[in-house]
Amino acid sequence: MGLVRTERLELRWAGVGDFAALCEMWTDELVGQYMGDYGPRDEEAVRAWLTGFVDDGTHVQFSLTRRSDGEVVGWLGMGQSEEPVADWSFGYAVRAAHRGQGYMTEALTAGLEYCHDELGVASLWGECFVGNGASARVMTGAGMVEIEPVERSRRFRIPAVS
Repeated sequence: MGLVRTERLELRWAGVGDFAALCEMWTDELVGQYMGDYGPRDEEAVRAWLTGFVDDGTHVQFSLTRRSDGEVVGWLGMGQSEEPVADWSFGYAVRAAHRGQGYMTEALTAGLEYCHDELGVASLWGECFVGNGASARVMTGAGMVEIEPVERSRRFRIPAVS
C-alpha cells in the first residue's frame, strides 16, 4: 500500500507496530461513544483487529502519523459501502491528545483524494451521531456535502466526479 502524504501527516497501512497508540485510541470512552458498535474495545480485540487486515483492494486501513516525529495521531478506514449511499464509506478516530488540531480534516481530505485518484472510487460517504459536531465539521471541512439524515445520524457525501 502506497503512502499518502499531507503537509503534516503520513497515512500508511495500519500495522502491529501501531498497537499501543491505536489501543489507547480504541479503548478511549469518547471513541466508543461515537463509534457505536464499530471497532475493538479492549487490548485483545485491538490486537485481533490489527492482525486481521488483508490488503485486497476493497478497503484501506490507515494509521495517521505525524511527519515531524512519526507519532500515531489517529486512524482512518475506508472501504466498500454496505449501503447504497455511495461506493465506499469510511470511519475515523483521533487519539485524545491530538483532537482539535485539524489532523482529521487534513487526513480525510487526503484519503478521499487517494481513494478517487489512485483507487478509482467514484463516491464516498460517512456519518456521525447528531451530537458529534466535531465529526460533522471534519467532513464538511474535507469538502463533503450533508445529505438526508437517518434516525440519530447525520450523513455526508462526496458525489461521483464526472
